[in-house]
Amino acid sequence: MQAFQAWMTEAESAIDGVFPPTHAIRTKWAKAEKSLEPFNNGAYVVGDAIIGVFQAALQLLREGRLGSLLDVVRVETESELLDQSQTLLDANHRVAATVIAGGVLEVHLRSLCDKLGLVITGGGSISKYDGAIAQARNLGTVTAYSVTDSKQVSVWGGMRNDAAHDPGAFSSSRDEVRRMIEGIREFIPRTNYNNR
Repeated sequence: MQAFQAWMTEAESAIDGVFPPTHAIRTKWAKAEKSLEPFNNGAYVVGDAIIGVFQAALQLLREGRLGSLLDVVRVETESELLDQSQTLLDANHRVAATVIAGGVLEVHLRSLCDKLGLVITGGGSISKYDGAIAQARNLGTVTAYSVTDSKQVSVWGGMRNDAAHDPGAFSSSRDEVRRMIEGIREFIPRTNYNNR
C-alpha cells in the first residue's frame, strides 16, 4: 500500500509538472484517481485506468511530442499577454500596451526561427528574427510568412521600439495600437509552423 501511494504521488507530481492544467492527460488522471476504490483500511485497488493514463503520458514524452505541448503553453501565454495588452490599452496606457504586444511578437518570431533552424547572431530582436525569416524565404528554403507580412512585422517592431525607447515621444494612436494587438493576435496562429 505504501509503495502504491508513493508511486501515485510521484506520478501525479510528474504529470502536474509537465502537462498544463487543461491538457487531457491531467483531466483523465483526475478522473481515474477519483475512480480508485478504497478497501481494507484505506488501501486502494490498483486500477488499470490510473496506470493507463500514466503510460499514455510517458508515451507522449518518449515520442517527442512534448515540443507540441510546449507550443500550446507558449501560445496560451502569448494570448494572455495580448489580453493584458488590450486591457492596458482600454485604460489608455498606449505605451505599455505596445511594449507588451511587441514582446509577444518577438517571442513568437524567436520560436519560429528556432523551429525552422534559423541561426541568429548576437542578441535577438524583432528585426533580426524577421530578417532571418526573410533571408530563408529569399533563398527558397522555407516560407514562414509572406513579404507583405514581413512589412507589417517591421511596422509593429518599429512601434514597439518607439514605445520602449522613447515613451515620452510615442505618437501612435489608440486605434493604431488596437490594430497592432489584433494583427499580432491573428498573425501568431497563422504563422505557427506546427500548422504546416
